[in-house]
Amino acid sequence: MVDIKMDNCKNILPLSLLLSFIFLSTGCIKNESDLISQDCSSHCATLNGNITTGNGLIPFKNRDIEVIWKNTIYLGGGVIRTKAKTKTDDSGYYELNFKVREDEMESGYFMIKIPIDQNYLICGSNESYHRFAFFELKNDTTITTNYGIPYKATLKVNSNGASKLADHDYFSFTTMSPTGINFDSHCGTIIDWSNKNPDQEYIIDVAAEQPVIVRMGIRKGDQYFSKSDTLRLEIGEKLDYIVEFD
Repeated sequence: MVDIKMDNCKNILPLSLLLSFIFLSTGCIKNESDLISQDCSSHCATLNGNITTGNGLIPFKNRDIEVIWKNTIYLGGGVIRTKAKTKTDDSGYYELNFKVREDEMESGYFMIKIPIDQNYLICGSNESYHRFAFFELKNDTTITTNYGIPYKATLKVNSNGASKLADHDYFSFTTMSPTGINFDSHCGTIIDWSNKNPDQEYIIDVAAEQPVIVRMGIRKGDQYFSKSDTLRLEIGEKLDYIVEFD
């Protein structure tokens, strides 16, 4: 049995029958619970692995984790179905067992969601969880995925000499923090200065206890220069970082 909850379908203004039809057909997402599927004892799909933090050796232990099936179209509605929930154990190990339904084999994809708090780095704005996806998942299948969630540190970035920039000069600054599957992915922030914002200060969240790569690009007239640096910050550290335009 699948329990259904309708979201994003309320407060539709009846401006006209046409507008009502458009909102109803494009704005509704069904949130369904299929947690009963995790009671399967045979012919299940199994997703497992270890979640770590810090330097990659610290277990992300006793944390909630869930898998959903998502089949939505932008402005076209669709379905988000919760399939299974569990917690990581003391070693950061997780295992999710559930039955894949027929419609789930034909379209959409599965996504593991891991809620986090403000002590951890998040990639993407206005989110409170890490996530990774699986496509074409079938029963009688086991997929092992190890995932890294770094602690958070902060850079306070200012420029020195940006006021000397000519109209077509610029200075860019990019951060790359390890995260994701096996800590092999990166996420970060790109910022830039021009003579229109020479004194702009930026506050950037980066990974702690991991090598954070910063890259700087400078264009002076027809010439382009680049350089890079590698930082390693402690958990919760706030570091002042000055970039030189010279």
